[in-house]
Amino acid sequence: MANPLTRCLFPIQDVMTAGVRRRIGVGVALLAVAIAPPLFGFQALLGPNVFTMVMFGIEVAVLNTLFGDIWLGLLVSLVYLLFLPVAVVTGSIPIAGACLMALASIGMGVSTKYRRYGGFYAVPLGMAFVLTIPPSVAHTFSGDPAKTRHLLVFVGATAAACLWSAIGTHFMVGSINIPLTATIPRAESVRYTVVMTVLITVATWWVLSYGINDHGVWLILTLLIVLQVDRQTSRHKIVQRTGGTVVGALVAAGLTGFGEPRWFVTSMLVLMLVGMAATVGREPYALFVFFLTNVVLLGLPSGVVGASVDRLLFTLLGVGIALCVVIVEGLLAPDPAPAQGSQPAAA
Repeated sequence: MANPLTRCLFPIQDVMTAGVRRRIGVGVALLAVAIAPPLFGFQALLGPNVFTMVMFGIEVAVLNTLFGDIWLGLLVSLVYLLFLPVAVVTGSIPIAGACLMALASIGMGVSTKYRRYGGFYAVPLGMAFVLTIPPSVAHTFSGDPAKTRHLLVFVGATAAACLWSAIGTHFMVGSINIPLTATIPRAESVRYTVVMTVLITVATWWVLSYGINDHGVWLILTLLIVLQVDRQTSRHKIVQRTGGTVVGALVAAGLTGFGEPRWFVTSMLVLMLVGMAATVGREPYALFVFFLTNVVLLGLPSGVVGASVDRLLFTLLGVGIALCVVIVEGLLAPDPAPAQGSQPAAA
């Protein structure tokens, strides 16, 4: 059963001023207890480049705990952890990495039949980032990525972060416990699985072959995030992600591009983390994307301006591909006309 903080995070009706204050309060609580300790703790222990790697494990644990319960959060985290060592090693072999992401995409697609498993998409999301870590960055983590010590440190740190975040989310926020009876038609799930598996496999192969040193991973991340089972939701996310990413990348570049001291950038990062925690699962989606973009970019130890440009380019490429997919699907299978007098579904 959801506790009071959950009802603040997912209210049925918002009283605007009070609702915003509650969400900020929940965001602060979630950040302080479930996110910040493992995120900044392992960054202090293992160096700045571990920040984003651990962040994806935290995302897996938090989202699945919110959508289901703590046991689902821990179970999906275990699945993610089992994929991690394979992702680290196969990232240097494009065809192997593409096949691994195809397997993860099939699992993600199958899970979409049950809305309770909506957080499973965070598994291939994190895998994509781990697969595409440039060798120059991977060696700064804990030595040769192919060595056992590197894998043990990486997986161990992520496992501890997932466990902490799942437990912290459970006690501070609870979950909305989406029931297993909330499903989508099998035909839509199959279509989504096929489309996403093909797109993600090809995109992963291309990024590992040609874009690994240019933040090409954001092409994969964009496709995973904006393409949804429902085309109307996909169109909504395409527009919102484009706007949120463009503004977020410009703000991140502005915050770091003028030689600001590190303490200032860290302070801005903490504020963006609060915003991200407060807006997860909320509309407008562009606001969450804005905060997420800043968290990823401000968490980089250097090269934020260049990364901002790369992120923009690959995000725009991703939304362009996603838009083409939505248009083609619409031509092949047009959306059914709404019943007379009915209201259109919310995005």
